[in-house]
Amino acid sequence: ADIYVSPSMAEGFGLPILESMALGVPVVHVELPSLMEFSEGFTVPVEYVSYFDVDFYSGGATVSGIIYENHVYDVEMFAEVLLQVVDYVRSKSDVIDDYRGRCELKVKEYDINVKYKELLKYLGMG
Repeated sequence: ADIYVSPSMAEGFGLPILESMALGVPVVHVELPSLMEFSEGFTVPVEYVSYFDVDFYSGGATVSGIIYENHVYDVEMFAEVLLQVVDYVRSKSDVIDDYRGRCELKVKEYDINVKYKELLKYLGMG
């Protein structure tokens, strides 16, 4: 892929973003807290957070008991950032090369060999 786009409004860790970074593929995503912990991607700010607890499988008729949050962003701004990254990929290789260098350093922090050792140490097993 030339660019990985993640328009999600709610996300856990974001492994596809980390995998894209590891391959040097530019990433466009929303500034979700879980992604901002590690991402070197091109981001779109969150305008506001909405909360809901409706069970959509019941047609919205019942409360689920789980409070969900959606990070709402400006779709037009998302498109602008995406088009900017397309321009970088097509004609500004220095920007993409710099991005790839930052990604290479960042993904090393999340290498399975590094994280597994940290996990074992945390669990008192290593």
